[in-house]
Amino acid sequence: LRGGDLADYLAEFGLLAPQAAWPIVCQVCSAIQAAHEHGIIHRDLKLENMYIKQREPLVVKLLDFGIAKMLAGAPDEPMLTRTGQQLMTPEYAAPEQLLGEPVTTATDVYALGAVLFELLTGARPHEGRRSNGQDPTRELPPTPSSVIRSDTASTDRETAIHGIEISRDLDAICLKALRPDPEDRYPSAEQLGSDIERHLAGQPVGARPAT
Repeated sequence: LRGGDLADYLAEFGLLAPQAAWPIVCQVCSAIQAAHEHGIIHRDLKLENMYIKQREPLVVKLLDFGIAKMLAGAPDEPMLTRTGQQLMTPEYAAPEQLLGEPVTTATDVYALGAVLFELLTGARPHEGRRSNGQDPTRELPPTPSSVIRSDTASTDRETAIHGIEISRDLDAICLKALRPDPEDRYPSAEQLGSDIERHLAGQPVGARPAT
């Protein structure tokens, strides 16, 4: 699948097991951290903007900084351009983007959480829930593990979903990145990636209180 993106990959091969999904997110976290250190916010992180350069091992490159914003300098643009084009993809957008508020590095951390959620479950964090009265600007999405259990129990539309297990640590990491309040998320993409690496190494993660 060299030359495709992660959306193509999921469409062809189905869900990724957590041990495959987390290293991908770590790669993207490193790329976003580098952008933030150069004063750039991406603002449109999604599977379609993550290009598969190499398949084994999977190497992902981040694309499309077309609506990226400098952290300092020009004032915030309005949420809509003069032609009515949104400066975001709503399904991955942080609450502050949906509300037309200023964006920060925490905005990209939220989108990383949304990407992670989709890699683990095949669904977007708030998919199908706005019609049920859920407000993505104020409420957390369900845990990835509960989405997996629900889909496995109710349908066979995604055969790759069977056999995937998501631990409470993975749930906690994902939902910490998806907190509605930017101050409650990981302070940086680097810290999100570091918590993933701690989980992979069998160490306690910062997203859960010490026990």
